[in-house]
Amino acid sequence: SDHINSLIEERVVSDIRCIIFGAGTTFFINTQAFWIAATSVYTYLLIVWKIKLSFGFYEWKLHLFCWGIPLVILILSLIFDQYRADV
Repeated sequence: SDHINSLIEERVVSDIRCIIFGAGTTFFINTQAFWIAATSVYTYLLIVWKIKLSFGFYEWKLHLFCWGIPLVILILSLIFDQYRADV
């Protein structure tokens, strides 16, 4: 059916494609925000505090932070069924 028609009739189909798209979109938006935050902190430390961090030591922690926390948010959202249609 047509998407506009579904919105007018207030009919929302909650199939697996919608859940995957919603969960994926939320995950990648959160991942992007965490990477921006990590890059901002690194830039702040480099420019203001003149601290040069070696990425060899911090790289796995940075990846764990920027990919792990959004993954935990995604898993909790899926466990509590936050991506289903409320109709």
